[in-house]
Amino acid sequence: MAIDQFHTAVSVYAAVVVTLAAAVAADFLLRSAGRHAASGQRQSSQYGHELLASRLGHGHGSPHGA
Repeated sequence: MAIDQFHTAVSVYAAVVVTLAAAVAADFLLRSAGRHAASGQRQSSQYGHELLASRLGHGHGSPHGA
């Protein structure tokens, strides 16, 4: 019985370690992909900047002078 509990504990510990390792790897890959995409993302970020500017333009500097 103690051997079964030991195997269960080892399995749970291994699952936690694998999950944490996957989370760290995913975080690393997303950060490195973000760095590489920063230079090649001009078209989509240009659209994002235009959208943001249009939204900000409605709130600030309106023709009513408010």
